[in-house]
Amino acid sequence: MEFIAAPNDYFLWVALENPRTRSPATWTSYAEAIYDYFAWLEANALSWDALPPRHGEGGGISNIALYRNWSLDALDRRSGGRAMAPSTVRKRLSQVMRFYEWA
Repeated sequence: MEFIAAPNDYFLWVALENPRTRSPATWTSYAEAIYDYFAWLEANALSWDALPPRHGEGGGISNIALYRNWSLDALDRRSGGRAMAPSTVRKRLSQVMRFYEWA
């Protein structure tokens, strides 16, 4: 995976400057969510800081919406069931959105 400064700077802010995130477990949760999102972006040749292409008057679908759809549709290879529970997807999306608010 290509090094991108923004998520690393965000993790430093989360760990060192944000008073609401003192727990290493929280840091791990944020890191896993952001890593998964950026791995998905890279696998789909998408840029975290690019707007979606416009399709008609309504515009395109955002990367976050595409990631949400993929996350909800992803299947576990061993069990054939869902890879992530909807609550996990919501939690990860919340963390990705916090990253974008920070950026």
